Amino acid sequence: MSYKQFLNLILIILVPSVAFSQVNDNEYNVSDKPSGVDHSQSVQFAPIQENSNLEETDTYYDGNEDTTYYNYANCELKINKLIRHAKMFIGTPYVWAANGPDSFDCSGFVHYLYSYAGIDVKRNSKQLSQGGSYVPLRKVKKGDLVFFVSGTPPERDITHVGIVISDYDKKNNDFRFIHANRGAGCVSIDNYKDSRFKNSYGGVRRYFDCLNYD
Repeated sequence: MSYKQFLNLILIILVPSVAFSQVNDNEYNVSDKPSGVDHSQSVQFAPIQENSNLEETDTYYDGNEDTTYYNYANCELKINKLIRHAKMFIGTPYVWAANGPDSFDCSGFVHYLYSYAGIDVKRNSKQLSQGGSYVPLRKVKKGDLVFFVSGTPPERDITHVGIVISDYDKKNNDFRFIHANRGAGCVSIDNYKDSRFKNSYGGVRRYFDCLNYD
């Protein structure tokens, strides 16, 4: 079976109520059959493979406007690689203002790992919390940055940051993150729902734009 035949088969299985007709290698016309009216529209499918030469993002021209699509396969590979690399530092000592790799503070750890992934970010946790894009708790995904506050309301401020290493678990209201943990004295993995962190939760920001697909 050719790649094109395989793609057509998948489309039929996943969307049985929709008819697809091929226009070119990566473009199909879609008709909504149940309505009885032909709502044909052009749909673009990015040729994404794990060994693709595409960058994390790429742009094509559809005749009307520039449209950015994301190479989700490469994006996930990059995030998983970042997380694997981060776990290699579990137990590495926490030292204030340290940039690694022999010791880290919280923002130094994030800066080091994000630089490893090719993403330029600020070196300060408060500045990190002002960049990227806002993510609601139930949309948290691995690769996001989670922030924590300290102080007494209304004077509470962002003072800590970690890297999310698991998608939000709706059933357990939880996710895991890795961070240079001053309390533990080293890099460690913890859970959001631990009261130490849940009670000081300061939000999540996203720097991997390719995660914004739902």
